[in-house]
Amino acid sequence: MEQVNRVPNLASVHTQCHQMIHSTKDYSVLGKKVWHKILRFREELNTV
Repeated sequence: MEQVNRVPNLASVHTQCHQMIHSTKDYSVLGKKVWHKILRFREELNTV
């Protein structure tokens, strides 16, 4: 019963960030830190 509705890799992001993660556009102009976070989320989506 403890495992009901528990997801170990669940992430919550703003709608705009969600759209950037699921887009194929290059958002490197937003800065290195933000761009690497977007890329990390995209990699996680592709491994699932």
